Amino acid sequence: MFSRDNDPYDGAMRVRVRALRQRGRRVGPYGTMAQGILGDVTMHAQSSGQGSYTAATLRSGSPKDPDLLPPLYEPVLVTIGGTGFLLRGFEALEGCSYVQEWHCELA
Repeated sequence: MFSRDNDPYDGAMRVRVRALRQRGRRVGPYGTMAQGILGDVTMHAQSSGQGSYTAATLRSGSPKDPDLLPPLYEPVLVTIGGTGFLLRGFEALEGCSYVQEWHCELA
């Protein structure tokens, strides 16, 4: 049995993320950042006046710090491999939604 204090599914995962798209268009095999951004990825549910949705966020480690990338809304696990995984969802920029993919490598 798990208690809430040591739940292995409640927390962040340290990963290096490469955003593979810019405004919905693929920007090369490794995305816009060849080295990627190191941070903690978490997933959570959010509610708004228009409904509820799931979002993945990438932060530096402190909950008070701003997100390192725009949130990935309605993320779907596309593939998983030996050292990482690919998430696909949508990001919101300047009032528009674009498809986005995060290539995540375990740090």
